This record gives sequence, C-alpha cells and structure tokens, in this order.
Amino acid sequence: MKFNAKFLLVAVCAALALVSCNKDNDKQEAKFDAPKYANKAVKVTINDSNASVDLNGKAVSDIEFTESGYAVIGTTAVKAEGDEIIVAPYTYENGEYVIPGFGTVKIENGKITVTTSKGTVTVNVSVTETATPAQGSQEWNLCRAWTVADFKIVVKGGALGSNGVGKLFTNPSMAAVKTFLVDNKVNIPQDVVLEDYDIVDVNFTNQNTFFINFANAAPFVGVWDVTARGFHYDLTTGGNYIFNGTADGKIAFEKRNGVDYCIFTVKGAFQNGNDSYTTEVVLSLKAK
Repeated sequence: MKFNAKFLLVAVCAALALVSCNKDNDKQEAKFDAPKYANKAVKVTINDSNASVDLNGKAVSDIEFTESGYAVIGTTAVKAEGDEIIVAPYTYENGEYVIPGFGTVKIENGKITVTTSKGTVTVNVSVTETATPAQGSQEWNLCRAWTVADFKIVVKGGALGSNGVGKLFTNPSMAAVKTFLVDNKVNIPQDVVLEDYDIVDVNFTNQNTFFINFANAAPFVGVWDVTARGFHYDLTTGGNYIFNGTADGKIAFEKRNGVDYCIFTVKGAFQNGNDSYTTEVVLSLKAK
C-alpha cells in the first residue's frame, strides 16, 4: 500500500492545530457578571455636628453599601469600649436600603434619613459614589462577595524547620485545619478559638474595603490595595494567626472545568513562645 506524503503531512498539521486549539480553550479567562447591587453601591460619611444616628449606644460614623449586598457600618464609641465596625446584609427596596435589625436608610440631596425602632433622624453626609470599573478588569473581577471552594495552608518554622507542612482542604473547616496543625506539632496560640472562624464569605469592594465574615466570630474588616509587589491588606479590626492584621499576597483569576475562580494567596507569620512561623494560605474562591 502507498501512502501519500502530502496527505499525511496535512493530516498531521491538522491534528496539531486541533490540539493547540483545545489547549487554548483550556486556558479561557475567567469572566464574572456584575454583582447584584453594583449600581447601588455607595459610601456615606456623617458630618453633622447637630444630629447623630445611634446604633447600640454608639454613634454611626459612616456606612458603605457594597456591591454584593452588605452594609459596612462604622461606629464611634460614646463610652470607653472603643469603636466598632458592624457588617450586615441589606436589600434595596423602593429607593431605600433596608438593613434587618437596624432599619432603613434613604440617601437624598446630601442627607440620609435613617428610620429605626427608635424613630427617624435626618443627618448631613458626604456621599462617595462607588466607581464602576471596566468590565473584565482586575477590579471588576475582584470586587464582590466570594465563598471558599477549597483552602490550602502551608506552615514553616519552629520545630518544622524550612520544609514545613501543608495540606489542601476541599471541604474547608477551621476545626480540621486546627487538628492538622496540632497533629503536626505546630505551636499554635491557645487564645484563639479557631473553630469559630469558619469562613462565610470573603469580600472586596471598589471603595477598597476588605472584610471576611465568619460563622461564629466578628468579621475582620480593613482596606486592600494592589501595589508594585502584589496584593496587600491592613485590618482595622480583627486578625489571628491564619489571617494576620496586615499581610501581603496576590490575586489571580482562572477557569477550572468551566467554573470561574479567584485564587487569593495570603502570606503571614506568627510567633508563640520561642517558636516563629511563616504561613501561606491559598483560597480558591467562587463568586457568591
């Protein structure tokens, strides 16, 4: 039997082209829709010396309504117990932001009208509109609420040395993470009840607010920024040996098996007694 060399060459080239095309398809970029309240996101800062909004005995200083439906409420202490940041879900109905357990907020002409169980008050505010980034940009992709698909932790130092230990948790549970660390002789701080810190969601906003909601603990809240070195955050409130009060890291977006992910890497450190450790936490996040 005779083979046609030209035909064989064309077939091989076609096969190679098909393989190349399939590889390109495998590398599709992650794409994300706009968050539910992208066009309602705004931050108001109260600047009225003649009136105030009370929340649990503290004066509200500012409220950010995020793209994904959270109200981040800053309060100023009236007594010595300190300032507090409260995170609560909201909906938007009939021109008002509705915050269960707090009340309603209407923004109009440089003022907000707040109605709570204690009555209605109108105060002067500064309004900072939340910019809408270009679709497909890093900010467009990042600024939303995320749930955790999997959680990887690597710890080095102490008696572990430079090799350290690491594990990927596909059903993230802080109780399981703690058990893993204890079983591997990591000298973890005993004043942190890690089991309380199961992650509900991780949030980034275009006002550069960063916060993590937990199942049984107060949220960690701070600010984020992208620097020449990568990603950075500073917490205003909260922090532990998994998520330090300040940390560097990186953000990436990828598609796996047709699902779009944000890969959030955080580098940290902690010390307990004479043992010093470095940590790396990698979260695979899915848009909520």
